[in-house]
Amino acid sequence: MTQEERNEKSLEEILNAGIREFGLYGYKKSSLNRMCLNSGISKGKLYHYFSDKVSLFYACLYKAYGDFIGFMDAYRPEPSISLELNLHNFFHRRQYFFYEHPYYPRLFFAALPWSNPPGDPTAEIKEYLRQYSDCIQNILKQIFSLYADSLNTDMDLAIEVVHIAVNRIQFDHGFPKWDPENPSEELLNSNLWRFDRLIHLLLYGALKKE
Repeated sequence: MTQEERNEKSLEEILNAGIREFGLYGYKKSSLNRMCLNSGISKGKLYHYFSDKVSLFYACLYKAYGDFIGFMDAYRPEPSISLELNLHNFFHRRQYFFYEHPYYPRLFFAALPWSNPPGDPTAEIKEYLRQYSDCIQNILKQIFSLYADSLNTDMDLAIEVVHIAVNRIQFDHGFPKWDPENPSEELLNSNLWRFDRLIHLLLYGALKKE
């Protein structure tokens, strides 16, 4: 193994340990001492790559957002199925990502402005959130574009409503109940059911037709 390969392996080990620590405890309650103890990483190795807790946090965040965007960007809607089913598949893929990366949800949440992320993160956080939002917006635009001729409303407005539904389900029903050490398929299925109901309401309305 070359020195470069050893460096890459060490960095990956530290990032994985950091993601687990921040994913379990958030930023404020996380501890580098506990992280090193639980992962078997020496403090010397940690501080060789990262000067402090803040720099490790943002490196973990960068990896988490990058992994999410890369995974979701690979999604392609299916033209031969309904709009409702394409939206279902999109949200299912999103849910599956977090099931496969159970420490990411709390890490994502710790980056949001109202969670008071550490340091002076304004520009960096805004860039992460912009890329995340653009990723979701682009996918939804791909989906709705397949049905542009059939829409009875402005496409941008429809996309905005779906995006709001995604975020509200995540923040109201996802993060608060999520246990990264015991990821729950039942919770994910419940969130998917809730999303499907909201989409049905968006597409077909709340009132009975006379």
